Amino acid sequence: MESEGFEEKHRAVIEGVTLLMNRSANDWVVQSYALRGIPDKHCCLLVSDGTEFATGIGSIAEDAGFYVVSLPSSVASFELDNLQRHLLQSYSLLVLVRGEHFTQYGNESFYELLREFVLTGGVLFATSWVSWETKYLYEFKEVLPFRHIRDTYNEGVRLTCAPTKERFAQELLSKPISYYASFELLEKRDGSSVLLEAPGLVPLLGYRHFGLGSCYYFNTCQHMCLGHIASPLGTTPELRSALSKLLAKIHGDVAKRQSSRTMPNGPSEQV
Repeated sequence: MESEGFEEKHRAVIEGVTLLMNRSANDWVVQSYALRGIPDKHCCLLVSDGTEFATGIGSIAEDAGFYVVSLPSSVASFELDNLQRHLLQSYSLLVLVRGEHFTQYGNESFYELLREFVLTGGVLFATSWVSWETKYLYEFKEVLPFRHIRDTYNEGVRLTCAPTKERFAQELLSKPISYYASFELLEKRDGSSVLLEAPGLVPLLGYRHFGLGSCYYFNTCQHMCLGHIASPLGTTPELRSALSKLLAKIHGDVAKRQSSRTMPNGPSEQV
């Protein structure tokens, strides 16, 4: 009977937390605290630049099974100063979209937290221009699977995107596709894996294990200084499908990892 009472209290806590989350849907801080009451829920914090591209990635993560909380950022990115270590503990995945809002100065503490997040088992999914933004943050940039070169990037170009020979890459795309977007000039870092690439071995999608966690990098965004680019996730169904498969795999890996933590003497499996 004692276990029934515990289950009833546990259910009441979950219902209370759910109600709090629904009432605070636009307050990512309140939701972050509330989610700590549901440790078995797989959650994603979307640091968004407000573009269709960011919204699209968040939608894909939600379809993959993550509960997505959005943290909108402004040009000044002062919102990132409110991100604290204990708030990140509610999330197993952090999606960072910096296409519209990016700077090489002022976000050192934020990226220090992200490095610790990955090091201790979190999964980071970053997009352009995170690599450019952190070029001089020498400790954090070791988290990223790709190295920024020549301090430059290309805006508003037609990209040819092809799968590499890795087995999972072939599952993401069966043949090359093309889409209109902006991207960085990057190169693979030793110990990283490339899944999709452009001509000239420019990596477009890949990952790297770092500490107990992983970092995935999608070298694409819809930013254009002197014009507008539609989100490639909306114009290219094959690209959206590839990201859907990837985020479904990440969700499965996260679920398996969290399940092993709840088992007595369960194995510690790397994402």
